[in-house]
Amino acid sequence: MTPTTSRQSALSELGGSALRWLAGWWRIVHLGAQILALAVSPSTYRLADRSALSHQIYLSTAPNLMWFTALSALLSLVLIRIVLVTAFSYGLSQYALEMVVRVLVLELIPLTAALFVAFRCTIPYAAEIGAMGTQPELGALKLQGTDLLHHEVLPRALAGMCAMLMLASVSCVLTLVLAYLSAYGFTRWGLEGYTPYGRADLRTGGVDHLPAENRVDERDRLVDSSGLGSKRTGPHARARQRRDAGAGSDVFWRSC
Repeated sequence: MTPTTSRQSALSELGGSALRWLAGWWRIVHLGAQILALAVSPSTYRLADRSALSHQIYLSTAPNLMWFTALSALLSLVLIRIVLVTAFSYGLSQYALEMVVRVLVLELIPLTAALFVAFRCTIPYAAEIGAMGTQPELGALKLQGTDLLHHEVLPRALAGMCAMLMLASVSCVLTLVLAYLSAYGFTRWGLEGYTPYGRADLRTGGVDHLPAENRVDERDRLVDSSGLGSKRTGPHARARQRRDAGAGSDVFWRSC
């Protein structure tokens, strides 16, 4: 075999591999588009098809919801505690809860739920559908004119999406509750500082309507009441402590 022939065979093999790769991705995109079109079609949710869809959603969600929620709650509690202790040691306790919400609730838990459902449900469903090609029931369904994409593939795809949303939603809500309890304990006085509007008020002070000489005291009072500033060491906090100490001493001497 000459070098020119070997080079041409290598190029043809490389071109064939690239075409097969593009054809595989094209089939995946085409199948996804078909499933998306069926998912938004009202005819998919007819009474005759709802039982199969609800059955697949139950099989994908119910067996995994309890122990995935417990596992995510345990891991979230450990991470929340680490973040709170670390932020408090560096004097950044006012940013600890925001970091917990951004990292856990908005990023890690949804990503973990999606990967969990993919490995637990959707990949086994794909293998199950692929194995149907060797079963005699598949030929009988085709002879009856049954749309396999509508009756077999679509319910499993929708069940995987519903399971992912359910697992992520329940775990995120539980993580928010655990974060609040870890930061404030069993009290309702931290709700104002825990909500988005409350945190915005604590950062801006929420006291723009007050006179300039009263804004610092009112801002410190809001932060102290929320529990986020129990150990403030800034110049305004030290000045407020000196004023409080001076006022207390004046009251003492006048009483004497």
